Amino acid sequence: MDTIETIDVIKCPDCESISYLSYQELYDDEWISLQCNCLTCKAKFQINYRAVGIDIIGPDREQREIKRQLRKIFLDLLKRDRDLRIKYDQLIDSECEENKLKEIVKYLLNEYSPAFEDKLLPGREEKEKYLADAIQVLYEIDP
Repeated sequence: MDTIETIDVIKCPDCESISYLSYQELYDDEWISLQCNCLTCKAKFQINYRAVGIDIIGPDREQREIKRQLRKIFLDLLKRDRDLRIKYDQLIDSECEENKLKEIVKYLLNEYSPAFEDKLLPGREEKEKYLADAIQVLYEIDP
């Protein structure tokens, strides 16, 4: 039997029962339609995956893993590096302006290159794109 990789727990807005949302249920659309799984409610509702922090990265599991690793590394560095925190705050203030995003990516790859060296991570050009995507997802979750 195939295992389903769960990525988030969703509560029904009516009865507050819990559903598990898997990658197999996610599409490239921002809104996801769900139906409550409890026996009494059966409510239908929609969630915005950006609002709940679900990252739709694509159908390739390897890409999801790479971006998840990059987000984890970025969040760890954000806690420890004052300059990075300032740059990220400026990115938020600019509403994720492309120049500010590129500045953060460049800073990360120049200052913390060893942190992003891993067999699973792609080459530098692709790594920049993946890292920018990961930062944009974090911005969307908590602007």
